[in-house]
Amino acid sequence: MRRKVPRLALALAVLSTLPGCRGCKNEHPFVPYRIDDGGGGATASSEASAVSSAALASALMPQPAVVAPPHATSWTLGTMLLAAPAGATFRQGLTWDVDGDGHDDALVLVETVEESVREELLFFRGSAEGAPSAVRVPLVSGPPPLLDPRCERVELLRRVGKRSAAVEIGQTCPKPVASVGPDRAVALVAWSGALRPRVSFEVDDPPDAPTLAFDLDGADVDGDGLDDVTLRVALSGGGPPFEPVKPVHATFRWFDRPAGMSRDPGEPEKSFHTIAAAALPRAAKPKDAASALELAAAGRFLFQAVCSESTGRRVAPSPGTSPLVCDAGRSLEELGLAETRAEVTLADTLRAIAALDAAERPPAARSPARVSEAVGWITAMAPAVQATQMRAVSAVPFVGPEGASWGALRFEPSGNLLVRTPVGVVRVDPVHGDETDATGVAAWGTKVLAPDGKMRLDGAFVSCRSLALQATLATSVGGDAASVALPVPSPVVARCGAGDREPVATLPVAWGPDGLELVVQGEPVLIVPSGEKASPLSQPLAQPVNPGAPRSPDGTVLVVPTSQGIVVRGQRTRLFRAKELEHGYGELRDCTVSDDGARVACVRGGVAFVGLWPPS
Repeated sequence: MRRKVPRLALALAVLSTLPGCRGCKNEHPFVPYRIDDGGGGATASSEASAVSSAALASALMPQPAVVAPPHATSWTLGTMLLAAPAGATFRQGLTWDVDGDGHDDALVLVETVEESVREELLFFRGSAEGAPSAVRVPLVSGPPPLLDPRCERVELLRRVGKRSAAVEIGQTCPKPVASVGPDRAVALVAWSGALRPRVSFEVDDPPDAPTLAFDLDGADVDGDGLDDVTLRVALSGGGPPFEPVKPVHATFRWFDRPAGMSRDPGEPEKSFHTIAAAALPRAAKPKDAASALELAAAGRFLFQAVCSESTGRRVAPSPGTSPLVCDAGRSLEELGLAETRAEVTLADTLRAIAALDAAERPPAARSPARVSEAVGWITAMAPAVQATQMRAVSAVPFVGPEGASWGALRFEPSGNLLVRTPVGVVRVDPVHGDETDATGVAAWGTKVLAPDGKMRLDGAFVSCRSLALQATLATSVGGDAASVALPVPSPVVARCGAGDREPVATLPVAWGPDGLELVVQGEPVLIVPSGEKASPLSQPLAQPVNPGAPRSPDGTVLVVPTSQGIVVRGQRTRLFRAKELEHGYGELRDCTVSDDGARVACVRGGVAFVGLWPPS
């Protein structure tokens, strides 16, 4: 992402390739997940093993809908003469004996045009008495998606079981067109005394988000004579700030039981495990590490977009139907560990630690043994070094807003530390601890401003409607603010409060002619000078050193506090630790480093600390 980085098994394979109906082309292909090496067969084999001989004997080929004549208000579909309700025209339909009473029934999609354009599903129940009347079948709890003529119509109706059909209505819109409400409604409807949705949900399709494709199957998997529900969700593509994702998919399955729909506990965990199992072996190979990152990120993005455990999910099941519970915490951890291993292979300490943090964050599981193993990968690349001396500074640092200010500490070329206090600047000797007023040294500002002073960083945050973190840049005159999407994935679970945003750890590094350098959630990024877009950053740029930046006075060494210690990156990368800071590295802020990379100072809990480490 970041780098230029059942029924019969045969019937399942055929189903995944059958077209549906989408717009004028009548195409809605399911995008199957395919792994060339390292997995891919586990899900198919588990499905095949669950198929009974009765299900094998009753396997049905999916039946696509028939497209209605243009603007038709009456329509002969099979043996049935149908009349559309007032104000409606037929779009497409299916006919078969849905309820099993010996008379043909019909399922049709109709378009209604009143103040707005919408599509609805109607059921015509056949009988010996004459022309059937239409009954509306609500697919979701709210109104059907509002259709915009500037958007591409999504329209699918297909028989997928003895008593069931798959339905999808809505639209996909170009980037400038903002949709109102959900973009699509997807459902499997089945007869059981009445025609009603068994699985039903609304889908949001934000601009540049990866494409979600849904494939529903009503095959009788367990052979009890009742249609079950199998849902395959595929994710692919997408746009800035990420590279298009690799195609991946996950399977959900529910069995029709007397007490209601019962979820298959093995899925979609097996699907996510298959993705992780393909990524992990690639992650340790230099030529395949970037591919492993892409695959693991695609799996995580699929989890975020679909699973009910994710606050950023794009799929909202209707009340009374089955939620898309994933219970894939173990696989989510495996995906994060694959990313960690790949970043280590690519010698990127900061991103490796960020990936490990994400791998152990709920709803992912946390395996202490796997964490220890991953920490070993990191320290083999960036050796852990213990402080030879650590002291607290008496001078009280004056700190600005976290994530949107220059730090209160900076080193001089001599190796002495300067501390910005509320009443001036104090000079500290890190070796002996002497503290004196820094006469003649002016206190530097806290605001992170562009070189021309016209823009200001206000921090970065999670948007629960986006896969990407966002940074806020405000104009210094007028205070107008704009957001830029960062190539940093949002956490799977976020505390989205007022304004649908949550601040995240943000470290300004430099702001010069080449743009604004940041480390956000452990990932280095660059925002272009115009503030309109951002890209990943492999190495710090040779831009001027801003006072209070996490850099050495000569600009050659960078320091970043992480959960595993203080990363100091110069000619080589090391991980600084100190017993006085153990279990609190994540609380450090305003860190800075000396030219020789052997002296680091940070603030924790309002107190400044300065330490000495062996020279590199």
